[in-house]
Amino acid sequence: MFVAFIGFNQNKGCDFMRKCILVLGMHRSGTSALAGILDRTGIHLGPELLPPGPDNPKGYYENKHINLFNEKILKQVGSSWDDLFFSDDQIHQVLEHEDELKSVISEQFGDRPVFAIKDPRICLLFPLYERVLKTLGADIHVLMAFRHPLEAARSLEKRNGFSIEKGLLLWAGHFLRAEYHSRPYGRIWIDFDDLVKNPCLAADQISGKWGLGLSDAIARRKKEIEDFIDPGLKHHHVSPGKVPGNQTSGDDTADGVPDFIQKILKFRNDFDSVLALETLDSLRREFSRYEALLHPPELKKLPGTIHTNKKIMTKQAETLKANEKIRTRQAETLQVNEKTIAKQAESLEANQKTMARQAQTLQDKENILARQSNALESKKKAIAEQSQILRAKKLRIQDMENSLSWRLSKKCLNFGQRLFFMRPIISKAMSFDKWLKARRDVRIPPEKKRL
Repeated sequence: MFVAFIGFNQNKGCDFMRKCILVLGMHRSGTSALAGILDRTGIHLGPELLPPGPDNPKGYYENKHINLFNEKILKQVGSSWDDLFFSDDQIHQVLEHEDELKSVISEQFGDRPVFAIKDPRICLLFPLYERVLKTLGADIHVLMAFRHPLEAARSLEKRNGFSIEKGLLLWAGHFLRAEYHSRPYGRIWIDFDDLVKNPCLAADQISGKWGLGLSDAIARRKKEIEDFIDPGLKHHHVSPGKVPGNQTSGDDTADGVPDFIQKILKFRNDFDSVLALETLDSLRREFSRYEALLHPPELKKLPGTIHTNKKIMTKQAETLKANEKIRTRQAETLQVNEKTIAKQAESLEANQKTMARQAQTLQDKENILARQSNALESKKKAIAEQSQILRAKKLRIQDMENSLSWRLSKKCLNFGQRLFFMRPIISKAMSFDKWLKARRDVRIPPEKKRL
């Protein structure tokens, strides 16, 4: 799905009509290829596009913020792009978000004269986009991407795991709603097979019919456009004249395709003919009756109930997960505390052993100190006894010194000490005496000595 519009000033009014191109089509029907071609011809798609994915390696060419808005709105009304229970009654709830969509479009595209929006979900949300674009003064044009429903269903089966039956029902719902809502506007139907065969021809057809002036850009980038549309990316093929599949007896299908879809395919080359429009109206009413019959109100409420229950279960799961995380943290904390307690117990035991050794050492030192104290006490007693003996001797000495005999003896002792100190003098005197005597003996003759 693709949107483009040109030239509008909300303050001054609508000086000229902007062209708004809506590319409508079921998922996996070539809308990304169409948007990619328009992007290469210079039509602005927005400042931020969704990145390519495994199922669409060349890109979706969807504005990220438009896509987020569409997802959010469908979710708020209890639906989604693959909702088989989607009904037009939900459109009334969607229309309440007109101002929000207007704000998103203004923010994403500003005053650009030409820009584009692509998202297959607009098949379901067309009335909302129609109202907003009219408010913005855009002249709406519709580019319808068509692909055989069985090819689209098989592609959805591969990408999303949907059954072929679900894929066909989704294709019918998207196609019939987009076709009906886009009738008031000029539209171009682009068959996916024709687009793959000659993408530049499709681009020229779009530019020429709506006067977009893209011919020069298409010619200049022809090689790039042809390289962009890779036939090898189309993995599912159904011949236009034959619908392959298995014939199932007893139902209203031929080759696995419901009869009402086969009636749609009869007008594949001219959906805008009077007969085609009358047939499509009849088929759309029939499809709506089938939807009402197969999807009673109770069943329609089921997705909402499931969605609500899913929210509750999700919150419960989140709470359970949070509690589990808390318990895990508590268990980890408990384990850490147990390890800490074990270490503290080991440390306490080591401290107790150390204290025991220190106590034993202290006891040994106290014993040594006691022995030393005893020895000191014994020595004190010995000293005391010696002091008493010394005092006694001192008293006796004092008594002796005070006695008459001691005083006399002391004088004699003093005289003896003097004599002792005079001994050298006496010795010299005696030596001198001997020397004199020897001298005298030499001088006196022997005979005189005899005399």
